[in-house]
Amino acid sequence: MVLRRWEVLVTMVWLAGLAGPVALPFFAETVRLDENALLPHQSAPTFRTGGSKLRPGFNLRSVLRDHGLPFSPAAGVDACDATTTVVKAGSNPQQQSLLWFVDATLLPLSLDLMLQLGGSKWLARDAIFVHLNASSASCDPSHAAAEWLRGYHETGEHADSGAGNVAAAIILSQGPGPEGGEADLAVRLNGDAGLLPNLDLVTTLRIVHGNAGGASIALAGMADCETAMCGPPQSPRDLARSTSCLWRFYQGHWMGRGDFPGGTFRSLAIDALELAVSPAASRGGRVTAHTLRSLELLSRSLNNVEEKLHHSTYAYLLFSLGCGASSPLAWIWCVVATAAPVALLPLLALWRESRSKGGSPSAGRVGLAMASVAVVCLACLYLFRDPLRAYTLCALAYPTAMLYHRISAAGGPKARQD
Repeated sequence: MVLRRWEVLVTMVWLAGLAGPVALPFFAETVRLDENALLPHQSAPTFRTGGSKLRPGFNLRSVLRDHGLPFSPAAGVDACDATTTVVKAGSNPQQQSLLWFVDATLLPLSLDLMLQLGGSKWLARDAIFVHLNASSASCDPSHAAAEWLRGYHETGEHADSGAGNVAAAIILSQGPGPEGGEADLAVRLNGDAGLLPNLDLVTTLRIVHGNAGGASIALAGMADCETAMCGPPQSPRDLARSTSCLWRFYQGHWMGRGDFPGGTFRSLAIDALELAVSPAASRGGRVTAHTLRSLELLSRSLNNVEEKLHHSTYAYLLFSLGCGASSPLAWIWCVVATAAPVALLPLLALWRESRSKGGSPSAGRVGLAMASVAVVCLACLYLFRDPLRAYTLCALAYPTAMLYHRISAAGGPKARQD
């Protein structure tokens, strides 16, 4: 079987697309913060110790009352026994707020943070703390977050707080900790396929955490990936490691977890990030102090910005918190390179047959062209939601289309005349 020149060219494009995922580690580079976004290096942490000592089985509202922190039941989320506390800024001319969704078991950590923010002179945005009793059998944290946000933004149920528009949100949940193979702070990025949080927000956390030092931080499920140097792989072993980290990022973050309320935040144009805090980071001591410093610096960085974070919500790929392919151009070309030949092959064959002397396109050619275009359209629908599915679909569809094309070409006299 001899391929015509145009068939060879189309096949070469498809083969280049097949090699794309293997080449992705060579696009790795350090992820930097947009110069127009934040200035996290201009802040210094003020926490020296941290971790309030609370008795086991503490009552959240009693603790808040004892420390002079105002609170009110969160409307619409009764199943989680949610409590809202607003830490007022000395001046909030922009009428904006920072939102903290916190698992109530992390009160020893969040209490110190609330007291620190309440006594600060630099706070220029109100801080809203919503504590959820996530351990309750009837509590669905994702549903609770969605209901609270809808109540705040759409029904005005929280209008009496006067905290204004939510500029950014941080979700603090209880994590497995290093004994479960994670870092002291595990960053969870996503819960809706294809909707990652703002990359500037992720990078800000990494930078301020580096300033605070001490506690370990990593992408959830990828703690070992943080130890690798960022850059193109230098050996087959480095390539295999980078590919493994990339696969875990795709499975655990791009495709996300079903119980993360990322879709609700995104629909309201709120930049949100989830941090899973290990038990060691909430029990007091050195790790807790370092964690509190990181959270304080993150608050100060988000507090200083004069406008909302740049909405860099495009689909990026990370090998670790600070290393990745931050532009979709690094990966989208290989999906396009496998998709284009699926449509080009039957369309070019249809065009050549229609131009042949006395020939008209056969029903089989027309059907193949229509089916191929349908496959490409289906792949486009999944391009940003599940690019691996789009890639696999086109990678398998092209050989099938080529086989049908060659069988059809061998069976017709008009095709033999080409």
